[in-house]
Amino acid sequence: MLGGIQLKSVHGILEIDRKLVAWVQGEKDQFRQKLNECFISNDFMMNKTDIKRTSILNSANKVFSEKGFFQTTISEIAKGAGIADSAVYRYFKGKEEILFAIPEEQMNLYLSNLDDQTEGIKGAENKLRKLIWYHCKFFTTHRAYTHVLLLECRSNTRFYGSKAYELIRKYSQIIIRIIEEGIQEGRISDSVSPRLLRDMIMGTIDHAALDWIFKNAPSPLEQAENISELILNSARSNIGHGNELDSKAKKRKRIIEAATRIFAEKGYEGATISEIAKEAEVADGTIYDYYESKENLIVNIPEENLKELFHYIDETSPEKKLERMILFCFRFLNNNRHFTSILVLMLRSNRKFYKSESDKILGKIRDRIGDIIVEGIKQSVFLRDIDIPTFHHLMFGTIDHIIIPWVIFKRKYSLLEVGEEASKLFVDAIRA
Repeated sequence: MLGGIQLKSVHGILEIDRKLVAWVQGEKDQFRQKLNECFISNDFMMNKTDIKRTSILNSANKVFSEKGFFQTTISEIAKGAGIADSAVYRYFKGKEEILFAIPEEQMNLYLSNLDDQTEGIKGAENKLRKLIWYHCKFFTTHRAYTHVLLLECRSNTRFYGSKAYELIRKYSQIIIRIIEEGIQEGRISDSVSPRLLRDMIMGTIDHAALDWIFKNAPSPLEQAENISELILNSARSNIGHGNELDSKAKKRKRIIEAATRIFAEKGYEGATISEIAKEAEVADGTIYDYYESKENLIVNIPEENLKELFHYIDETSPEKKLERMILFCFRFLNNNRHFTSILVLMLRSNRKFYKSESDKILGKIRDRIGDIIVEGIKQSVFLRDIDIPTFHHLMFGTIDHIIIPWVIFKRKYSLLEVGEEASKLFVDAIRA
């Protein structure tokens, strides 16, 4: 019986009536999964090897999610699959290979259905909404797998060289292409980094799933609409004339930073406008659009830097408070790389961490962020209908996704540079 419809095998041929065809078109995900479990002959039949391999993975998925990777034994997996311990090694070299095969199988299933989910949808915004909804639905309806992926696989550094991770990278490129499509359509700001927005989508959903698993928070599917709204709010920020202003401010900052380096290295007499322009990646004439002479440029270096310092110290608006707090988080993690590695790779996957004093301190940080948001709502600076827990998922989930490659692949870039852009997007997501 499949979805209330009888499947019959007559002389090795599957009879599928019109109702089943209609049902399959609406529920392809479930149909494909059920077919993997059906013992049907000819093209629909799995051979014995596939059946046993799938049984092993299904058993491992269940046991890993309940006991964790290190506490699980091959005997427990074999028992759940209904086979002898030794039979497991005919299909897998060991426990780790079984672990990585679970997300590989599930990601293949997810990607095979993603095109169907977005087929016929016009516009990048609508595609992103559907993608976020489907991602949330998949995690929610595959709870054991979600647990295994986020807690058992992500904490294993060898996972990032696996076939499963290659499929995750493939998925991330699909998200980036949709974001780039949105930029071309003018629906997503061209000042937004597609990679950062990708991290925001994947990280927010991951963090929502972790709270669901460990703290009985609403499921990712229940939060899908709130997640979409925050993501798209930040993606739309600065569309139009705001982009031009933002571009000018960034160009001025590049000129000041380049001038500071060149003057410091070569002195006033030894520095030339051409060298500064080259360092700032602008034309020589562009510098004169901002500063009338070399002397005017050097005189303005302290003004520009001190102005930034003054605003940082003096500004008391909820927007700036929130932005400063986010930037401090990035600065703290950037300056404490070893601690950051332990937090993301070892503690996030530890069940006991979520009942520790350390997590209570993180809870206080989340509460402080919530207080600032409530203050901003009262001042009509932030949107009135913000779901604060979803904002926490947005912020901390994105940070996790930025940090993971920084730690795993030993990236050399500064988290502070990424943090500046991220903090602005986080604030834009809830700006009234």
